[in-house]
Amino acid sequence: MHRDIKPANIVLDDAELLNLKIIDFGMSKDVKWNKNAPMTNEVGTLYYRAPELLRGLTYYTTAIDIWAIGCIFYELLTRDILFRTDGEIQQLVKIYEEVGTQ
Repeated sequence: MHRDIKPANIVLDDAELLNLKIIDFGMSKDVKWNKNAPMTNEVGTLYYRAPELLRGLTYYTTAIDIWAIGCIFYELLTRDILFRTDGEIQQLVKIYEEVGTQ
C-alpha cells in the first residue's frame, strides 16, 4: 500500500508511450505486513486522504490508495481539487457533506 498517492507522485516516463509510474514509496507498507499491528493514520496529503485516516483509524486497507486515485481522477477531469480545506476536521466535514448530497 502506497499511503501517499498524490499528483506529485504520479509521473509519465515517456511522452509518446504515456507510461504512467507511481513514485516515492517512502510511506508505503507491504500489504502482507502484520495486519494486527496498528499503523499511523498521519499519512497521505490532506486533499487525498481517505475518511478512515481522517477519523483516526489505525487499521486500514489499500482502499485508502483507491480513495486518493479517485480524488486525483476528479481533479484531472475538472481541474479543481475535490476536497480543498485547511484541516482534517474541515476535510472530514466536507466529505460527509458531499456524500450526503449524492
